[in-house]
Amino acid sequence: MQELAEILDRDWDAEFDTIYDDLEREFAEFRFQINHIK
Repeated sequence: MQELAEILDRDWDAEFDTIYDDLEREFAEFRFQINHIK
């Protein structure tokens, strides 16, 4: 059960912020490419 406690203890807000930033960057690049195709 120790491992589960560690997972639940993790700073999920920070994890999600990182994931969200990555997605935002990918999306910005994607939009940039689409705008250049037009």
